[in-house]
Amino acid sequence: MTITPPTDSRLDYESYIRVRDLVSLQKPESSPVVHDEYLFIITHQAYELWFRMMALETKELCREIEQDRLSRFHDSINRLVKIQKLLNQQLDILETMTAHEFNIFRDHLRPASGFQSDQFRLLEMSFGLRKESVLKYFERKKDIHATFLDAQKKPSVFDLWLRYLVRLGFKIPEDVQKRDFSKQYEGSETVQKTILEIYQKRDEYYPLIQAMEAMLDFDETFALWRYRHVLMVQRMIGVHRGTGGSSGFNYLSSTLSLRFFTDLWQVRNLLGTTPYGE
Repeated sequence: MTITPPTDSRLDYESYIRVRDLVSLQKPESSPVVHDEYLFIITHQAYELWFRMMALETKELCREIEQDRLSRFHDSINRLVKIQKLLNQQLDILETMTAHEFNIFRDHLRPASGFQSDQFRLLEMSFGLRKESVLKYFERKKDIHATFLDAQKKPSVFDLWLRYLVRLGFKIPEDVQKRDFSKQYEGSETVQKTILEIYQKRDEYYPLIQAMEAMLDFDETFALWRYRHVLMVQRMIGVHRGTGGSSGFNYLSSTLSLRFFTDLWQVRNLLGTTPYGE
């Protein structure tokens, strides 16, 4: 079958996807150009595109849970899990570059660093990480800094989930509901007991349990990415400082214990005990 190309100016694949714009965005800093710098740039640009998609999906799932659309909320969480798994796999491609090859052009990156990804930081904030120390790295970018300050004042995904449970009739402490969202949430024993009650009434609350398990899936795949990232950094630069001024491996290692849904993890310590209320 012969395919006849369009003879007019109708929209086509290249113009819709902006292919020429995309492939023109790789600007290596090394001179002469080091071949693997293209791999480094393209991989990180792909990360940023997926961060963009994750931000859009997170905004959508927040809207869904605020409108009590549990099944759609569940679907959005599952999509985020799939995207995060893909991001984890991208590290496999990046690690086809050896430490020697990376260090040939690494100095050309200074003072740029993935540490400075505002999309990644906003994603963390959306899911509840509220670290004031991060803000200082964006003080020179007034618009981004202002966006961060605004994001820290808003409820996280888990805060919205707790509000949903309240609308369903579950008891969530007032001090948790009305807490200062700019501060890091450390968990609540009362919230954990409420979640335990849901888990112990599996037949009655199975859709809620499915949604919370999907939230844990996302938290787990995100934690695995942090772990893989730490190992990759150690493999590439050892314990040297990061190009953006962070302590590199040591800083990244300190993030390995971070979790978005503290109460969902803590309730595991209660499962298997006497049923709540008995």
